[in-house]
Amino acid sequence: MKLSITTAQNLLNLVKEQEELNLSVFKGSGKTLAEELIKEGILSSRRVGTAMYKVRCNYPDRLSSYLKSQYQIASLPSYIEFLTNEESTRADAVEATGNSKFKKGKLFQGFLVNALEPIEIIISGEKVIIQPGGSHFTFIHDFSNIVLDKAITIVGVEGFESFKQISKQKALFAGTKALFLWRYQNSNSITDWLKLIPNKYLHYGDFDLKGIHIYITEFKNKIGTQRCGFLIPDRIEEFISHHGSRELYQKQINHLKDFDFNAHREVDGLANFIKAQKKGLEQEFFIRSR
Repeated sequence: MKLSITTAQNLLNLVKEQEELNLSVFKGSGKTLAEELIKEGILSSRRVGTAMYKVRCNYPDRLSSYLKSQYQIASLPSYIEFLTNEESTRADAVEATGNSKFKKGKLFQGFLVNALEPIEIIISGEKVIIQPGGSHFTFIHDFSNIVLDKAITIVGVEGFESFKQISKQKALFAGTKALFLWRYQNSNSITDWLKLIPNKYLHYGDFDLKGIHIYITEFKNKIGTQRCGFLIPDRIEEFISHHGSRELYQKQINHLKDFDFNAHREVDGLANFIKAQKKGLEQEFFIRSR
């Protein structure tokens, strides 16, 4: 995984200046990381006003260990210097990340694909048949040159286990000719590709506030309302009521209680039901309940 220079600088400010920062300075994947660090207890947050949070670093040593294990970053100052200095060498890469082959550009653009039936696509003029996978999958890097039938629905699957075992969940997609995608390291490759094609997009994520929030902020807001949808299975309210997790809900509500789900009519009913039940349901439930 790669840490953006903006996120790295924000973390350095938390440690070096021992100051509080607005949580809003963390954007995109940086915000996801900040929320994970809060959950781990490395950062703490406090509410300021009606919809603003301040964050502080409680344990700089634990943050350093986390960055080493998750991002191979040995030193935040060296990492930032490496990214900003055009004359950085492989030796600088080792000092910053422990990896002489570390690149400044995007890491491994693309996505994995899966199917419930053979799907024919064209990549750079070459016909490729996407076969249903189980133990192996096709990774597409050159997605800007894909041509496929407009009738195929693109389904983005958040969890890798659900993506890997999509055949066990085929009842959810009855009557839909679908190409299933999984994001590698939460990259923007899927949304970048969706902007180039007219196909409909269906998001298959967790049935909790965070899952709906990901759909809205990372997909719908980027590719438009007209061809986006969020998968809501039959009897989902029953499943959430009987099998949902209160712990899952409690982990998310503080960060999302001020988000206006009612502005998104296709998911507002589900979001309001989740709030009423104070429960969330992970998508892996449908692997087990087939």
